[in-house]
Amino acid sequence: MKTTFSPIISAEKGATCGPFDQGGPVFRTKFTFTLAGLTAHAIEQAQRASFYGIHGNTPAAAQAMRATQEAVTAWMNEHAPSWTTYCVESAQAMPATGREGYRATVTVTADHLTREI
Repeated sequence: MKTTFSPIISAEKGATCGPFDQGGPVFRTKFTFTLAGLTAHAIEQAQRASFYGIHGNTPAAAQAMRATQEAVTAWMNEHAPSWTTYCVESAQAMPATGREGYRATVTVTADHLTREI
């Protein structure tokens, strides 16, 4: 039996904008995710390795971006199946407490073809 664990512990959907004409109507929605565990730890390591964090040019940034994209893609496929593409705008580690462990906030802008996502 396959068990899945999502590092996303909360997701908040922002306002939807559009339609924008890009060869057809495209809508944009901003999402804010709170991640935990190893993915959040990877984001923290990317911040320590470079001023640019997850958008830096370090192995830690690449690992954090991959982990973040895997988590966001899985979440989007399940909860917002009309998405066509998304961009990780920012990823910021939150202060860790002994009880909660690693946490990070990730902001994503998603494009989709229908108004509702």
